[in-house]
Amino acid sequence: MNTNYHHDLAAWAAHQADLLKAGRMQELDVENLIEEMQAMSRKEHRELMRRMGILIAHLLKWEFQPTHRGNSWRRTINDQRQEIADLLEDSPSLANHFDDYEWLQRAWERGVRQVETETGLNHFPDEMIWIISDILMKDFFQTA
Repeated sequence: MNTNYHHDLAAWAAHQADLLKAGRMQELDVENLIEEMQAMSRKEHRELMRRMGILIAHLLKWEFQPTHRGNSWRRTINDQRQEIADLLEDSPSLANHFDDYEWLQRAWERGVRQVETETGLNHFPDEMIWIISDILMKDFFQTA
């Protein structure tokens, strides 16, 4: 069975796995395997950035809109922290981003843009005001 990568990705992936299990390395679609592995890695990195942006946005709303605090924001904050923890459990190397100032700054800016879009407010700090360990800490809510 020669499954076409561009026609049926799921069947192609299953076939590639079968070839690997059988040790039939010469039959592998190496070029597309490499492409898929790289895409999988990029997806994980993007997902971490997306989750961090949402978490930062909700922490900013919590901090700068105290009269609007509610269980929905608390739930979103907790959910994003759990999703980030799950991502890190599955791919511990993603935590390397937390040592990268530029990456953290992009996550911060993403969160700020989200809050500005949602609230119309535009008085947020240009740089992160919390450290990453606080952002990820279960019970951390500024001035809660």
